[in-house]
Amino acid sequence: MFVSAKMSMYQPWGASDPIECMLVKEEKENDYKTLDFLGITEFEYEKGYEYKIKISETNYLDYSMENPAW
Repeated sequence: MFVSAKMSMYQPWGASDPIECMLVKEEKENDYKTLDFLGITEFEYEKGYEYKIKISETNYLDYSMENPAW
């Protein structure tokens, strides 16, 4: 995953004001997407630096449940 040296703004659902965020993209993507600063666990973003980081995605859904809540 790439993290841009530039930041952006986005408006979270239900919020009245936009907030600052990171711009990230997967290796094969062309366009950056917005991501909250808390969106990557144990990653500390420093403004003005571009990053290439290795991430692992985790799915916390328990598929063994017979009757999921949704």
